[in-house]
Amino acid sequence: MVWIQDRAENKMNKKALSGIVVTLLIILLAIVSISILSINVNKFIKSSVNLSPRISCLEMQSSNAIKIESSCLNSETNEIELTLKRSVSDFEISRLDFTLSSNTESSSWCCGSPDCPYCSVLKDGESKKYLFFLDEEESPNSAIVSIDACELDKKIISQC
Repeated sequence: MVWIQDRAENKMNKKALSGIVVTLLIILLAIVSISILSINVNKFIKSSVNLSPRISCLEMQSSNAIKIESSCLNSETNEIELTLKRSVSDFEISRLDFTLSSNTESSSWCCGSPDCPYCSVLKDGESKKYLFFLDEEESPNSAIVSIDACELDKKIISQC
């Protein structure tokens, strides 16, 4: 009789042990599932953040990220000379857009992107002169520098 009782208790212990194992497996499965889900959500959030601007237009304008120090028309070479100064800032500028406007028309150029490989964007704290060759009939009176359609500075073009 003792043998039958030991066998019955052993069977009960195995059933209790299998319940614990199943519970642990379910908990482990839940932890792994939550980990995989959180990794994928983090990747999605990081890729979405790259699509939005890291800094707003108002913040760029108020920090004076890029300022036009001088703008003039060199009548000998028929070039617009823009001297820009970049402040020391904690955000990256990978492209600049320039617009030279008159009362009736405007011309645009870019700098720094793969579409515009012929010039480079200013580094932090750097000043640089940009030259824009004009056709004979062009006579812009203002220069605008912008980043992603955010106008950073505008100057009247004078004679050099």
